[in-house]
Amino acid sequence: MPEPASGCLLIRMQVSGICGTDKHTYQGFTGQYGGDGRPRQVPFQGEVVGILNSELQPRDVIVNAAGSLPGDLHKLWRTRDPKGYHMEYGYSCMGYEIAGGLGVKMADPTREVYVLVGDGSYLMMAQEIVTAMQESIKLNILVLDNHGFSSIGGPSRACGSGGFGTEYRYRNNGKQIAIDFVANAASLGAHAVRATTHDELKSAIRGFRNQKTTSVVVVETDFNDRVPGYESWWDVAIAEVSTSPSVPEAYRNYVQAKAARTAVLASAGRLRLGSFFVVYLRYRNRALPRASRGGVSHGS
Repeated sequence: MPEPASGCLLIRMQVSGICGTDKHTYQGFTGQYGGDGRPRQVPFQGEVVGILNSELQPRDVIVNAAGSLPGDLHKLWRTRDPKGYHMEYGYSCMGYEIAGGLGVKMADPTREVYVLVGDGSYLMMAQEIVTAMQESIKLNILVLDNHGFSSIGGPSRACGSGGFGTEYRYRNNGKQIAIDFVANAASLGAHAVRATTHDELKSAIRGFRNQKTTSVVVVETDFNDRVPGYESWWDVAIAEVSTSPSVPEAYRNYVQAKAARTAVLASAGRLRLGSFFVVYLRYRNRALPRASRGGVSHGS
């Protein structure tokens, strides 16, 4: 094995597997209480991923792009076919999902294509359902409805901004806006149903195969419960001055966290942490076999 160049870090990955803390999530066994102790009224996103993975066939394809789903799928999804996993990781393009699913289905009409889309992304470009109907392209669409933008709502609260503008609520009274995604999808021509339990979601997914046209299932998911993270720290700078008391408090926590950073594997090279970080691997003389390559990356 070649030695890494000066200032570079070489990582060799020999085996990978699902973390024990995530296994129960993947299998759908998460109990009746959420991560904050509240009684869980609806499934959460990790459970939906686990149910979908257990119901799909090896040659089926999943398509996703934005929100917290790419991270959850990266940790939990078990691909059984080289072409069964289509993810837009680069720019977290909200609205890509349904349009991307059209392209995937056109590329291989023999495969069932399952589009996973959050309610926020759905509202940005749901009209491609009409294109699917117009061109007789069958898609299977799962809309995960958490009543807002849960993915960015978490960082917003962590930065002291309280999740401003990330939930569908009336400004004058704070009540939740009741958006009927089932009726919306049906109005665009799709076969649309709602699932409120694990069994209903499984039944809807199985029913997709008997449909000849684009189908949509809307499943309400918990806004706050999430798949566990990577135990890493994301360096997102926070305003030093604000009229909101929660922002200076978040800034103090940020300063403490930044001061507590320690060098990682200092003998192998310096790992720079920031809003985005990448460990670049460079090799002398020749490249390692593909199976021996490994890296660490983090994005939005």
